Amino acid sequence: MFQVKKISIVSRAVLSGLSLLSFVIQANTFNYNYFEIRTGFQPEMAGLELSTLLTENSHFVARIDSELQGDWDTAIGVGFNGPINKFSDIYGQFLIHYLSYPLKINPFGKKIIEKEINFGGRFWLTEKIEAIGRIGRVSRQGSVFHVGARFHSTEELSISAEMRKNANYRTRATISVRFEF
Repeated sequence: MFQVKKISIVSRAVLSGLSLLSFVIQANTFNYNYFEIRTGFQPEMAGLELSTLLTENSHFVARIDSELQGDWDTAIGVGFNGPINKFSDIYGQFLIHYLSYPLKINPFGKKIIEKEINFGGRFWLTEKIEAIGRIGRVSRQGSVFHVGARFHSTEELSISAEMRKNANYRTRATISVRFEF
């Protein structure tokens, strides 16, 4: 009888503690299921990106960018994502790049494989405006950064203005349209 009561008291204490912690647990603040089309200026650039959740806190990402001069940079990989609070997320990605450049642009050869690791954050500034920031490194090519703002006109559609440097191309202003699913 004493053993049953002791176990019952312990189990109630554990359940009470878990119920108090439930308010801390939350889902991602932002959607990581999207298809994005982007273009850049000076020099011109075009790109596509696809991201989809694998689990609540991990996602698959694939993208391709080009300056439209016989070059391209494809990247595929996985990322993590999670809430900091109800207004912001932290995320990161590990990507493998497959690059193709004309020889005059790339001293390493026409086609190369690179690794990228990056970390960033997404923050709500207002109900419909998101701030974006990301920093990282591509193995031989150098640093990565991405900073900008995204306007969410609906739950499925958003547009952004950003400054990007993805190590394989120069820093440039970009605009994009993102379709979330």
